Amino acid sequence: MKKWVLILVTAIMLMALLVSCGPQTVAPTTTAPTTTAPKPTTAPTVAPTTAPTAKPTAAPAKAVVLSGIAPWVKTYALNDAYYMWVDYVNKNFGDKVQIQPRGGPETIAQPDQLDAITKDIIDLGLQVGSYHSGIIPEAEFPKLSPWPSPANLDIFAKERANGFEQLMKDVYASRGIYRLGRGVAFQPIYLFTTKAINKLDDLKGMKIRTTPPYDPVIKGLMGGIPVAMTSDEIYTALQQGVIQGYVTGMTSVRSFGYQKYTQFCTPEPFFENDAAILMNMAKYNSLSPEVQKILNDSWMYAEQEYATKYFLSTMNAELTALKDSGMKFIDLSPADHKMLQDTLNNSEWAKLEKLSKPDFLKRLKDIVTKAGGTVPAAAPAK
Repeated sequence: MKKWVLILVTAIMLMALLVSCGPQTVAPTTTAPTTTAPKPTTAPTVAPTTAPTAKPTAAPAKAVVLSGIAPWVKTYALNDAYYMWVDYVNKNFGDKVQIQPRGGPETIAQPDQLDAITKDIIDLGLQVGSYHSGIIPEAEFPKLSPWPSPANLDIFAKERANGFEQLMKDVYASRGIYRLGRGVAFQPIYLFTTKAINKLDDLKGMKIRTTPPYDPVIKGLMGGIPVAMTSDEIYTALQQGVIQGYVTGMTSVRSFGYQKYTQFCTPEPFFENDAAILMNMAKYNSLSPEVQKILNDSWMYAEQEYATKYFLSTMNAELTALKDSGMKFIDLSPADHKMLQDTLNNSEWAKLEKLSKPDFLKRLKDIVTKAGGTVPAAAPAK
């Protein structure tokens, strides 16, 4: 019996040995984990709320988009510096700020454009001082600048260096408007008519499209009949005989085709164009210092490259083209010239004495006097 038990135990041990030495069907023990990872018993050394030391990757910030408006249709040459500046900003600083032109009077009528800027309907625009001098009389101060063009090729630099530009900035700031700078230079206003004007009273009884600053000369001195209308209405008015002349800049004539009906020009400068780049003050203040600097610096560049060099060459080219088209330029006598210029300046000063804020007017007088200009004695406004 013991013998059989011994044999059975031996057989079982032999079978166990054979199984342990056979092929394995499980993964090798060298790749299998022997133990599970222990759970941490302490908090991480860096708190989860700690900000990362490096800025996370993010999409670039969107550029500030500003809307713009022009006082005239795009084909009008006096818009050119404004549109050239817009293109310059968009091309060179488009990742920071972009200006989107919204057209001109076909979008918002000329008389309503400044109101649209002050109400932030439009962010900025090229605006003519004479068009809104009824609500901002000091907008006509540039007409009395002691550095008129084209005699002063550096008109912008002189006005900035002598406090004139800062005065204009303060004028508009008091009305909630930021002024970047003058928008047009080398564009004095002239008289264009359907018949020759050889002396002052030749204009008597003629209906002339004008703006209020020129009424003392057109009506009071020359006996003409002032007619108010926007630039884009002049052509039809000439065509229909509603007017027999107009005052405007040299580059305006061919832009609108006026020369077809007016073949005579009196080359007496009726002041300088007083257009400027204006912006809603709250919108300007909402911009980052970087974007504000871009707008100011880029317009100072545009003053020289576009509003100065470009407009000067444009005026000379237009003068040649108008002469070639047959337009006659008739100079007044020295006596009539002096009477016209004296009337312009004296009436403008008298009007501003009555309508301007005293502190602004005093600053203008000081600037003109220091520059060697003449400030006439205060007289009742006509």
